[in-house]
Amino acid sequence: MTIKSALEEYLKCYEERGYFSGSLLIARNKEILLQKAIGYANLEHNAPNTTKTKFRIGSITKSFTAMAILLLCQKGVLHLEDPINLHLDGLASGDKVTIHHLLTHTSGIPNFTSFPDYWSTTMRMPSTLPEIIRSFAQLPLDFTPGTRYHYSNSGYILLTAIIEKASCTSYANYLRENIWAPLGMVDTGCEEHRSVIKGLATGYTAWEEIIHTEYMDMTIPRGAYGMYSTVEDLWKWDQALYTEKLIDAEWLAKMFEPYQFGYGYGWAVDQQAGKKVISHFGDINGFHCDMYRVVDDQLVVIALSNVNLTPVTKLTRDLAKITAGEELHQPLSLISSFLKETPEAINRSVGTYVDSTDERMKVEITEEPHGIFVTHPKMYGVPYKFRLHLVAQSEESIEWITGIVYETFKVHLQADQSIRKLTFTDEYGKIYRLTLSATAKRS
Repeated sequence: MTIKSALEEYLKCYEERGYFSGSLLIARNKEILLQKAIGYANLEHNAPNTTKTKFRIGSITKSFTAMAILLLCQKGVLHLEDPINLHLDGLASGDKVTIHHLLTHTSGIPNFTSFPDYWSTTMRMPSTLPEIIRSFAQLPLDFTPGTRYHYSNSGYILLTAIIEKASCTSYANYLRENIWAPLGMVDTGCEEHRSVIKGLATGYTAWEEIIHTEYMDMTIPRGAYGMYSTVEDLWKWDQALYTEKLIDAEWLAKMFEPYQFGYGYGWAVDQQAGKKVISHFGDINGFHCDMYRVVDDQLVVIALSNVNLTPVTKLTRDLAKITAGEELHQPLSLISSFLKETPEAINRSVGTYVDSTDERMKVEITEEPHGIFVTHPKMYGVPYKFRLHLVAQSEESIEWITGIVYETFKVHLQADQSIRKLTFTDEYGKIYRLTLSATAKRS
């Protein structure tokens, strides 16, 4: 089996079961091995995804922000050890925090996207850059700068402002002139105000079925998580990072140096199987994206999805292993038809299951007039609800799988029903073992 056919075989189940919507690109040694689009960019109009479909890339934006800062440093306009109060006013701790601290998430500045009102209010309202900064400018630091790592979008909002002040132009204009245009990234940009972006996918989430994601005003993310791009443009970005086309080698080396907690400048830096891996995950309402680079092999896997539950980091790592010649156990099995749901299977499955070691993990299986459903928390503790399909039933167990994302739920039975266990495997392959709550058993 060729590498391309092995990659195609792995993706077959994701495609045929509808577990992936987006675009993928796998390349090695300057050669694209597989470029593939699956699902729909817009469900309302049945518009399919293509390899030129644009997706919001979330925090992959940070790698471009870091490059913009380093370009200004190379020109001598900025210095990595500059206290940020040299460039910005009105920050309570601006004399203690440096540009380096912002780049590496070691500033201690509170992360504004974790504030209680962010989800309900802030992200839905148009905001100027100064307004966003004022929301955290006078807050005390969470820790002394440089002593800890804590991911903070606030730091990259400040870097956006520093880029604009130092370059005397907007963040988007600076990146367009100094990064995107030189690399021929014609399908990459920032959403600004109410501009129409032709070819931009619609973002979706799930509650029982695929639904529209929560609204976000795109004046908020900026240089922290505000860009859109395509798999083809991001491959151009990947290729440029092996050269000095944009910046000298000494500055590139600074970008990819693992600082605290293995984070460089806008990239996560790691060693896996003795090889250097540079990557970044992107997450923004309705979109999950990942860019995974095994630099010693000049291998890149890019996955952009317009459904925010897609396990893109699992996909990129699995596809990288296949490209390297590793055999993987196929995680999905195609089931041509589901079993008819029986009253016994339903009665012996419905209930609330809890994890004694993790109070946040609670799985509820419910019977409703329109089907059997499971509700449980995912990233950030947000609950999601999925339709269940019966796939196996015996005296000892009952097995279900979900749609939209591939999850399995196996209810383990005892003859006297005194104890009922649940083995839940999520879309990333993580296994949870739960027990039916004694206070929530079905009567």
